[in-house]
Amino acid sequence: MLFQMAKIAQPSVIFIDEIDALLRRGTERRGKAQFLVEMDRLSSNSEFGVFVIGATGRPQEMDEDASGRFAKQIFIEMPDKKAREKMLGKIVEEHKNAFELRDEEIE
Repeated sequence: MLFQMAKIAQPSVIFIDEIDALLRRGTERRGKAQFLVEMDRLSSNSEFGVFVIGATGRPQEMDEDASGRFAKQIFIEMPDKKAREKMLGKIVEEHKNAFELRDEEIE
């Protein structure tokens, strides 16, 4: 259904977060098999303007056959402590007014 809707609405992007839950190594789920069939259909027919993106924090758990269906794999490292502090500081600065309380709200 998802792939059919994407084909109808093409050009389209399918984004699946935590795709390792669907395409985990050693599992034989019906959903996994169907997903792989649909990916094969997309790759064998260049007429479909459907782009599939999968994100995972556990690439080592992905089934090799499944990860091979993606044209590219991009690895993004976790930010170091200094970068995390900078990001958190920016978020707090942007939303500092959201955390202010008036005296009457405290009581």
